[in-house]
Amino acid sequence: KEVKSAEARLRFYAERFSTVEVDSTYYRLPDETMVSRWVERTVLDALAWSGHEQARRAATSAVYARELAGLDMPAVDGAPLVRFPFYAPDPAAAERVVETLRVEGVLAGRWYRPALFPGPTDPALYRYAPGSLPITEDLVERVVNLPTTVSPREAARVARRVRELLEA
Repeated sequence: KEVKSAEARLRFYAERFSTVEVDSTYYRLPDETMVSRWVERTVLDALAWSGHEQARRAATSAVYARELAGLDMPAVDGAPLVRFPFYAPDPAAAERVVETLRVEGVLAGRWYRPALFPGPTDPALYRYAPGSLPITEDLVERVVNLPTTVSPREAARVARRVRELLEA
């Protein structure tokens, strides 16, 4: 892509990198007008991208919800989730799904572990003893989460793979 102006270069780099250094010599602080233009050319574009990202995550979550219907999962109502959770039938199935998907390049995970997260060093401070929260402990052992950073098409493929692994 050809970029011919300073404005075009700033937009070009801001689209591709989370941080852009202005490599220019200033003998004084840039004036308010110049900084305002930088904001218009970078931050406002990023905010527009954020809306697109949320819409894509919502679409991906909707695909997972549709393709994995019938599995035990929390209600997601089309929200743009950071990760898509579902519960495998048992802990061994959850581990099998996560490990196989990771080997295949899908960033599946096991959030919400342990029952007290992020895992205090002394659970007794919370009056928690292993075995005292059987429902929570069961869910913690069975939860799997899937990436929502993938396209809806990729989410459909991942969901089909999850189904295959759970039926094995």
